[in-house]
Amino acid sequence: MKVIPSVMALGAFVTALVFSPEAARAQIVEAEPGTELFDQFRPVYHFQAREKWMNDPCAPYYDEATGLYHMFYQSNPNSTIWGNMTWGHAVSK
Repeated sequence: MKVIPSVMALGAFVTALVFSPEAARAQIVEAEPGTELFDQFRPVYHFQAREKWMNDPCAPYYDEATGLYHMFYQSNPNSTIWGNMTWGHAVSK
């Protein structure tokens, strides 16, 4: 039986993933604000955290009395990964 090299590589990767999760983990890269790496994948027109990590934007609403939009979100102000959860609050101006 002839085995295709790409199938062998896939088999080796799956074996490493199943039997050695440490070998298959992605490396965490933390970019400094204002650098090309930081800005390269950030959306331009979507709400985003000023720095570090955010998740689960929820409860956006418009306050007719003030004319402002509000949105709450989960935030980790100390890291770029999940943990140390706090609530963030954004207001349009």
